[in-house]
Parts: sequence; C-alpha cells; structure tokens
Amino acid sequence: MINDTQTNTATLSSLPGNAFQANAVLADPQKAGMQVAVHWPYSANVHCEIDVDDNVAAQVDQFVRPVPGSTDPMNGVLPCGAPLPTS
Repeated sequence: MINDTQTNTATLSSLPGNAFQANAVLADPQKAGMQVAVHWPYSANVHCEIDVDDNVAAQVDQFVRPVPGSTDPMNGVLPCGAPLPTS
C-alpha cells in the first residue's frame, strides 16, 4: 500500500544483500502490508519488516522458492503484514 487506496509495484534487485525500502502514509496502520515475489528460476531468503511509527508491526523471515510451471498466483510470493486489496 502506498496510501489508503493505492498499491504499487517495484522490481527488486537480484543481487544478494540488497535492501528495498518503501515509505507510505496510511490513515489506518493496520492496512500496512506488502508482498515479495520471487520468480523462477530464482530463490531467496527474504526478510520483510513493516514498521509503524518506528515500531515493528509485522516481520517475516522465510526462504522463498517458486515451483516451476505452477499456475498458483501465490507461487513464489511471500505476504507480509495486512493482505493487499484484490480489486
């Protein structure tokens, strides 16, 4: 979420150790969420942390390995924090 009604997409670097940071202003911090997608043939140890007012609101550390040929839209996707809107 980049604000209360919009989401955004950004390409992450495939180089190990690179960090991605996004900032948003939300009326309801309970809506803070993101998804990290790793595409085949890559895999990654993903650390996702969402901070609200300098406090950790959500944190996930997980190895993500997409399955080749899968039709599952969540294949290789790590959700973190609140679910993103589907519409």
